[in-house]
Amino acid sequence: LCDRIGSGAGIAISPTLHTPTLGSYEAGRGDSPDENVVVDIDRELELGVAALFGIRAELTDWISLGFAFREKNTTAAAGPNDTRAGALVVTDRIDFYDFLEPDELVWGLALTPHPWLSASVDLVHARWSAYRTIHNREPYPHFDDVVNLRLGLESIPVAPLALRLGFGYEPTPVPPQRGDTNLLDGTRFVLAGGAGWDLRAMEW
Repeated sequence: LCDRIGSGAGIAISPTLHTPTLGSYEAGRGDSPDENVVVDIDRELELGVAALFGIRAELTDWISLGFAFREKNTTAAAGPNDTRAGALVVTDRIDFYDFLEPDELVWGLALTPHPWLSASVDLVHARWSAYRTIHNREPYPHFDDVVNLRLGLESIPVAPLALRLGFGYEPTPVPPQRGDTNLLDGTRFVLAGGAGWDLRAMEW
């Protein structure tokens, strides 16, 4: 956008399957009862789109602020599942739902006090209260929204080598359970390490 403000946008694509199914019986169609069973399956694949957006502003030469939004990402397989026997039709439904990622709002702060040292902190608000089970139903007890904390540190002891260390705190969105449910989840502490090599500093 300008020398000190940059932004980016993107999309995440996931498939959704519409699958109407009809099972019926046609006597005399085959030589055995099993061969008289007819299953008509239709398939229609639709693509769902989740939006991504971010913006970063450099307040000074060593302080930057960032904000990002990531829309929830889901995929599903659904449709009527009917069984016909003469004039009798039994109606059921296929409804499978996979909640991949919740809506997320991210606020970030990056500090670069020296050219060889930088640190960052992110707060991620994850909207797990919108979570749905595999059958597209609200769980009981309902999930809670959570705020994840992520810390990062990068040091360049000798150019072009960079050493990185990260830490994350991810509280569980599953509340205490005192009923019949047994949803297994727990708060996580994440530790990560890595290294990078800046190819721009090399002579080709």
